Amino acid sequence: KKFRSGLLSGKVKESPRAVCSLVEYKMLELISTQGSQLIKYHCKSLSRVYPPGTNLDSSNYDPLVHWLSGVQMVALNFQTVDTHMLVNEGLFRHMNGGAGYVLKPSAIRGIADEEEQEPIFLRIGNITLMCLGEEEEAEHELDL
Repeated sequence: KKFRSGLLSGKVKESPRAVCSLVEYKMLELISTQGSQLIKYHCKSLSRVYPPGTNLDSSNYDPLVHWLSGVQMVALNFQTVDTHMLVNEGLFRHMNGGAGYVLKPSAIRGIADEEEQEPIFLRIGNITLMCLGEEEEAEHELDL
């Protein structure tokens, strides 16, 4: 789907499954004019950025700007190996065991910036006490 006006203000509701597409230079305009609304939008909605159709030399644009604003899918020209493609490769091929998925920063996932909770480690032990008294005092016999 094309990115429609009113999505960032919340006036237009989209299905959580909808993916809005926008050409790279228009997304850059949105980032510079409505960056904070765009990050809030990406906490609950998906979007994709693609290169302009007039890009005849198959050059790539900087994907980091879009990722940092919450864009989930940044389309690059894989036939052009340049700095931007190497950044993409480094992030998605080598992080997270090469799974192709990298967790977004907490601010873009809708988690408060305040303080991240430290993980809690819990150690559980099991102590079994059997036959503590003398043999004649034992009430039950156990066959192990």
